Amino acid sequence: MSDEKIVINSISKMLSNPDYLYPLVSAQRQYRDHYYGLTAAALLEYFFIDMFAYHLSMFDSKRDFKTPSHGQREWDYKLDNVEISHKVGEKISAISGLWDATWTPKDGVYSFNTSIIYSIVNYTDKWGKLKLNDKIFEVTGLNQISGGLISPKQRLLICKRIESNNWVILEEIVNDSSAEQLISNLVSFKDIWQKYQELLNNSANTIEIFVLKNNLVTESLTSLKDLNVEIVFKFLPGFYLLDKNSLQNIKVTSNNRSNVLMPVNTVKEKMAEAAVNGYFAYMPTWFSVFSVSKPPDLYLSQKKYYDDLHRVVQQR
Repeated sequence: MSDEKIVINSISKMLSNPDYLYPLVSAQRQYRDHYYGLTAAALLEYFFIDMFAYHLSMFDSKRDFKTPSHGQREWDYKLDNVEISHKVGEKISAISGLWDATWTPKDGVYSFNTSIIYSIVNYTDKWGKLKLNDKIFEVTGLNQISGGLISPKQRLLICKRIESNNWVILEEIVNDSSAEQLISNLVSFKDIWQKYQELLNNSANTIEIFVLKNNLVTESLTSLKDLNVEIVFKFLPGFYLLDKNSLQNIKVTSNNRSNVLMPVNTVKEKMAEAAVNGYFAYMPTWFSVFSVSKPPDLYLSQKKYYDDLHRVVQQR
């Protein structure tokens, strides 16, 4: 197994554990709701690195995980022999190889010095296609429903990912009322956890909740439960490892902060290659709907440490 494959497999193993997946999914929502875009991206990057380091120390402690000295450019962490530059995006965008507008590559071509982990949090495009025999329906992730409102007769589909685009529908939940309903009125986290606890504990990153767009068309179907279907999006949310060897002699563009920008179309091309080559770790997003949208309090964690010092002194 290649060193790069070990990296992405380690991330996928971490995401299969709800103790890591759901705090990360919550942070994706909370940080983006309450911090400016670049600040949110930076916090999410450091959140991931801290979480990944902790996971490796708990479950794969023989791995050599390092972070660079302060001010080191181009890479953010190293696992065994692979240096990784970690990028975070709410949607697919250009990727910078170097945030230094004073340096310009020769002939507008740049070879990246490290592999890149590129994390995206939403499905692309918003509406994917659910293929069932000769029928095609439009679906989207639960977290991408505006206002969290489900229309009358609209269906939620709790699905398990088998591999690639192949899914099995575990359950369907229909809004049987004549009015729009909040997602939380149709199903709660407690409902989902109690029913699928064993599955979520062992493979949390295989479960997703989708919403059907074509409500009336599906009325003729008595039930979708237990059906095997194909669900296709251009790109799934998760972590794409762009291998350094595939990032050589890239034609780059520039903006006012970097002259080394990999264009969006090139990023998509490299992401597609990563998915085909197995360099992808899927991150379902449904839990963000049930996480509280509150800003993470950076002060209180430090205050707790300070308070604990006094508690230890008092116990002595």
